[in-house]
Amino acid sequence: MAFGEQFCQCVVRNAACVLAGIKPAALFNFIPRRPQECATCSCERLCDAQVRRQAAQHALEFTRTYGSRGIRCDVLMVGRGRALMLVSRSQELANLVDQADVAAFLQQAGSTWPARANSYGRFASRWQDSRGAGKPQAEQRPLALKTTR
Repeated sequence: MAFGEQFCQCVVRNAACVLAGIKPAALFNFIPRRPQECATCSCERLCDAQVRRQAAQHALEFTRTYGSRGIRCDVLMVGRGRALMLVSRSQELANLVDQADVAAFLQQAGSTWPARANSYGRFASRWQDSRGAGKPQAEQRPLALKTTR
């Protein structure tokens, strides 16, 4: 499965530490370029529906490709011609959020995430089990992303 060059560059620039296994997750904005066929349009950037469609397609392709390694990509929010995306090692992120000190910090900051941490952990486990990602891996090496030009 191949990704668009722009999405691939965005993931490598913003989530390389996740791909290398150094961090459990990374947030980044994906701002797709307008395609050539949209050049006659008077808008400066893609509308949110177009951004949502592109981001969802890239996230799905990414998760299908790297899900077997426990890495997924989610679209968290779309607005103003950009998508807020999360690339994560699901099980590591769930384990981190389930720690009491992390939950307390997030709660103090006004987040509702700790209340959902257990459900996220169950979701991540179910997601990984359904793809066989919960099985031990022989090695963990950095990923190489495939691009199309």
